[in-house]
Amino acid sequence: MRIDRFEGEVAIIELDSDVFFELPRAALPQEASEGDKLVIIVNKAETMAKKEEVQARLNRLFKK
Repeated sequence: MRIDRFEGEVAIIELDSDVFFELPRAALPQEASEGDKLVIIVNKAETMAKKEEVQARLNRLFKK
């Protein structure tokens, strides 16, 4: 996927299959420019750590 163009504060992103979607420009690094390739990374370890942190807060809140 790549940044096709910017329209104001919106980035138009093109997927490899010629499907387009909009993303707020603020969600991209400031140095991002038209034509740049984007990569999505899924980090399961960070996801699990965040879930555990949230669960611990809920447990403290409701004293479980």
